[in-house]
Amino acid sequence: MAIPTSSLDAMTMHGPIAEPVPVPAARRRLRVFANPKAATGLVMLAIFAVLAVIGPWIAPFDPSQRGPDLVEPPSGAHWFGTTHLGQDIFSQVLVGTRSVIFVGFLAGLVAMGLYDAAGERNRALQPVALAVPFLAGVVLAVLGVANYPVGSGLTCVGA
Repeated sequence: MAIPTSSLDAMTMHGPIAEPVPVPAARRRLRVFANPKAATGLVMLAIFAVLAVIGPWIAPFDPSQRGPDLVEPPSGAHWFGTTHLGQDIFSQVLVGTRSVIFVGFLAGLVAMGLYDAAGERNRALQPVALAVPFLAGVVLAVLGVANYPVGSGLTCVGA
């Protein structure tokens, strides 16, 4: 920075130019938590990551075991209800979280690769690359709706 030769060189319309305050490295790494939306998303991702790891061990029922309770609504015994085969939906969600997280990260990696490959050369491919994770969510939602009857208590949530 040049040394001002007059008092006008170091001034702006709004007053003197302030020198930037150095930010400690620890605060720069945690900047993402200053945005409430980013912090909420990271907390939700952490919850699902924990469920993906411990889900098979805490599932109250075997997700593929058929039972006598056919198409039961949510209750104390079956938190999300049961399917038309008597399978517990909550247990299926807990056990299936691992594969869904894997598919989501894989779709994100593919989208990042396509977006990076498009770069500045081909702007037409960038929207397609950004839509890949959404399309994976749509495919999973359609498969979920196709495999379960409407009254089973299954709710598909898209991205």
